[in-house]
Amino acid sequence: MRAGMMGEPASQKEIGEELGIKGERIRQLENEGLSLVRKLREVQRHRRLQPIPRRGVGYIWRRLRRLQGLTFAAAERRGA
Repeated sequence: MRAGMMGEPASQKEIGEELGIKGERIRQLENEGLSLVRKLREVQRHRRLQPIPRRGVGYIWRRLRRLQGLTFAAAERRGA
């Protein structure tokens, strides 16, 4: 409402009148929401910076899986 995502941008006073609360409370809610978004963004950034323990990716692992897959497929064809 405030930024115009749901129509035209509106002032805090206009939104307050529409919702039946004061413009000051709209400001408080807006600041609280922006604070939550900042915290979420920081948590997500922190998670991206942590090394991800990944096993089974890369050239060698792909080759091993491919070889195992060929081995299993060949065994199935022979009826083993």
